[in-house]
Amino acid sequence: EGIAHNQSIREINIIHLSNGGFTWIMRALHGVTQLKILIIGSHDNVGPDGWSELRTLLESGVCKLKLLRLSGNNYIGNEGMGVLSNGLIGIGSSLKYLSLSHNSIGNEGLSSLVDALQTCTGLETLHLSGNGFSFSEGIARNQSIRNINIRNLNNDTFTSIMRALHSASQLEELDISNSSNVDPDGWSELRTLLESGVCKLKRLKLCGNNYIGNEGMGVLSNGLIGIGSSLKYLSLSDNSIGNEGLSSLVDALQTCTGLETLHLSGNDFSSAAAGLGSLSTLLQRYEVNLKHLDLRNCSINDEGLHALAEGAANHCEELDLGGNKSITSTGLSYLSNATRSDSCRVETLWLQCIPIEDDGMEVLGQGLVGNQSLRSLGLEELDNG
Repeated sequence: EGIAHNQSIREINIIHLSNGGFTWIMRALHGVTQLKILIIGSHDNVGPDGWSELRTLLESGVCKLKLLRLSGNNYIGNEGMGVLSNGLIGIGSSLKYLSLSHNSIGNEGLSSLVDALQTCTGLETLHLSGNGFSFSEGIARNQSIRNINIRNLNNDTFTSIMRALHSASQLEELDISNSSNVDPDGWSELRTLLESGVCKLKRLKLCGNNYIGNEGMGVLSNGLIGIGSSLKYLSLSDNSIGNEGLSSLVDALQTCTGLETLHLSGNDFSSAAAGLGSLSTLLQRYEVNLKHLDLRNCSINDEGLHALAEGAANHCEELDLGGNKSITSTGLSYLSNATRSDSCRVETLWLQCIPIEDDGMEVLGQGLVGNQSLRSLGLEELDNG
């Protein structure tokens, strides 16, 4: 208990304790009035009695936590969640961040959590990945939630979540990654959510969802139109999007005038010269604010770079073309012409992992002559050494 007498401690991180050790620490923390961050991870041996001690600590109101992370504690489960819920009520509005990932929580435990969250009106971030529940509309009743991160979902669970979020009016960031089993019907539910205008997202991350593809992108485009100018950050990496899907995206982005960052890496734009041309035209004709464009590993060839170069160079501050190994000196000549222009705005240019030979370096160098904007050039890991 001597540790607890130090009133200046604000953050404690404890991992891999026995039930007895965990219980003693929870009791000792009753004297730590300044504690703001508590991280408890990988305690598979802590039973309901141990979690009861944590609940008692939180109920006491001694420490008004801002961040509570309880991840990878497989024996929390429904019973432990029922025990802990009153503790969360005790924290109340001070709690900003709560992580309960990988805790074997099911529907019963989720219901207990939802009841507790009604008092956590300051909660901004909630992590629940890796549990075994069906998402219910109760989560969405907490109007203060601003950030939701969900991964590895099947189509039915994904659909339920999208429907539940229709009342999450304060939601600003939505991260849906690695949900490869979601089909076009599921993406339609996301589109409906976004079209509704209930939540004006600032950040939307949809990465590693292989079944979005062109069809899913066509479905989602109307949803992006519904978000409109509030969207600042959009990531659609590794989603099997091709020319058709890119064209649908560009049409939607005409309303996203506040967009600053766009990640499209890992898609297949080998036959997307038309779509890349549309993107270039968008950047030049409309009042967009795109500063960071990520097109790594998109199989872009010389034709695609020709279509893209002028608009991207004249508008973006950071342009990443790394890993597009089909680009030759011909494509680099188009990029060189764009960077040579007085209207070039690129400050950071990434060309790593592109097999640039001597002739390519020569034309690239020509584009740097007289360039006034470039501050950083990435040429790491060239195939020719």
